[in-house]
Amino acid sequence: MLKSLVQQYKNFPDTVRLFIQRALLFFVAWKIFYDGFLQPRRIPDGWLTKITGELTAWLVTLVYQPSSAYLSAERSYIFTKGAKIIAIADGCNAFDLMVTFVAFLFCLPTNWKRATMFTLLGVPAIFLLNIIRSCAIVWININYPSLFDLAHHYVFQILVYAFIFLCWVKYAQPVYGKLKK
Repeated sequence: MLKSLVQQYKNFPDTVRLFIQRALLFFVAWKIFYDGFLQPRRIPDGWLTKITGELTAWLVTLVYQPSSAYLSAERSYIFTKGAKIIAIADGCNAFDLMVTFVAFLFCLPTNWKRATMFTLLGVPAIFLLNIIRSCAIVWININYPSLFDLAHHYVFQILVYAFIFLCWVKYAQPVYGKLKK
């Protein structure tokens, strides 16, 4: 079976092989760096979770007064009128989505200028989309608590991933055009 996979890999176009090589290298390097150094120190998770909570609370205040965020050891809690509404954990701060988005960009064989432009536009867009997602989850938890789990685990996940996928499609169009030739 491994021999068959290697043979198939050899038949892939050069662009696809280069993408796979870069993706594997990035994945291994990232796991070592993140799991070994960043995550234990909560870099940038601590800051990103805090700012996500603060911006979510600020936007929620426009609808539900007063709202606030409180950062504990690993979560940012959103309160409205003194009641805890949601908790934003490190896993909900969109950092992993941002890293995955950028990794894909730099794994495709395009120029660095294009990858940098998409990074500078895409990462803030993902961040803002996550803030909007968090606000929507607050609203749903206040108004339709029975839909909270569905919205949090499925609906908003699908919407965020669809946005990222569409950005990747747009980014990959020049590369895909070369593969078809």
